[in-house]
Amino acid sequence: MIEVLEAVEAATMQLLRAKLPPAAARDALLTGKRYTAAEAIAAGIADGEASEGDLLTRAIALAASLAVKERSIFTTLKRNLYGDVGAALTMDAAG
Repeated sequence: MIEVLEAVEAATMQLLRAKLPPAAARDALLTGKRYTAAEAIAAGIADGEASEGDLLTRAIALAASLAVKERSIFTTLKRNLYGDVGAALTMDAAG
């Protein structure tokens, strides 16, 4: 179990709420739950698993398949999908 020793910034909390299923966010934040690959996939945190030896190769292949797509479309999709989370993170980073 992981001990959370400080509060999570509001923007980070928004990001967690936007990207994680509610039960997974709750368990990760309040109990410090660690997930195996299978548990993370089942909880909707991860899309798949790879061995340590295959991870970089698979990540590069995924990035290459996405790199041929129009960047502005991804920017718009992410902005619409995650709403104000990006702006909140930028404001938190700025101080």
